[in-house]
Amino acid sequence: MTQKKGQANNGKTKERRAYFRFPVLKDLAKPVDLFFNSSSVPVPAVLLDLSTNGMGLLTFVPVEIGVRINANITLPGLKISNIEGKVIWTLTKGDSWRIGINFTKIDKNASDKIKNMITDYTECENRIFSGIKDACVNNCSYFLLCSKSVKKEKANAKN
Repeated sequence: MTQKKGQANNGKTKERRAYFRFPVLKDLAKPVDLFFNSSSVPVPAVLLDLSTNGMGLLTFVPVEIGVRINANITLPGLKISNIEGKVIWTLTKGDSWRIGINFTKIDKNASDKIKNMITDYTECENRIFSGIKDACVNNCSYFLLCSKSVKKEKANAKN
């Protein structure tokens, strides 16, 4: 028997994402310049996670599935302008909306940089999980976003 994406497997939900993401809200929330349907008026939004193919946002404005967006992201070590995308899912909780956006246009260099950040983030998580003492490496492209305790420990060891 084959399973479809997202179908339960022994009581656990299978990951449906085709692209790995790295968290941005992990002790850090960054605003995004978000515009709906070619509007020139920005909508306040907070970047929650990011992948090469999309992003998760939190906003306080109602959003419908299918809405086209333009966005600019500015994070430490990563600045991306003129991203185009489409809202593919929403989740309402009180007066806030968690939205999933699929990119329809993103600069290849920006996409490659995100991919490198995802790889470095994932490799760091694996080193931590494996119990490696010096899990934090100097050439990590996720370093400027990182708030992990191993980074703080490494900084304290230098002082």
